[in-house]
Order: sequence, then C-alpha cells, then structure tokens
Amino acid sequence: MWKNQLRLWQIGLVERLERNLGRPLKPDELGDLLWNPLAQTLTVEGSLLRELRRESVMPNVFRSSCRPPPVRVSPRRIDVSNGR
Repeated sequence: MWKNQLRLWQIGLVERLERNLGRPLKPDELGDLLWNPLAQTLTVEGSLLRELRRESVMPNVFRSSCRPPPVRVSPRRIDVSNGR
C-alpha cells in the first residue's frame, strides 16, 4: 500500500485527513497532497480541498504534532557604551 512509503508524521496527517473526509484516501487523490518536510505539514489542494470545504473542514493545511518545537532565541544586549 502507498502508506508504507510515508514517514510516521505523514501517516498521522493522512489519517487525520481521512477522519475529516470520513473515508480513506484513494491512490489517484495523492496528487492533491503537498508535503513540506521541514515544517512537517500537509497541504490539500484540488478536488480534495473542495470536498473538505463541503464537509465544513476549513483548514487545508494539517500540521504534525511530532515536529520539533521552534528554537527560541533570546535577544542579546549589545553594549555600545565603550565604543566597541
């Protein structure tokens, strides 16, 4: 099956999409899925997006909950008092 080729975070997003659709994805619908591996997101387009809208599922981007947390950078204070 085509799901065997997906990573764990992708499988979770496909399963969430299928729950929202109320049915399993068909292999010919895979062209309506756009993957962003850096952000670990799935964007739905085309006929699948129209179907999601009919089902009143508003977002077309599904985000993985297993992605790493964003890196927080604390601002550095620059000391310019001594001319350096």
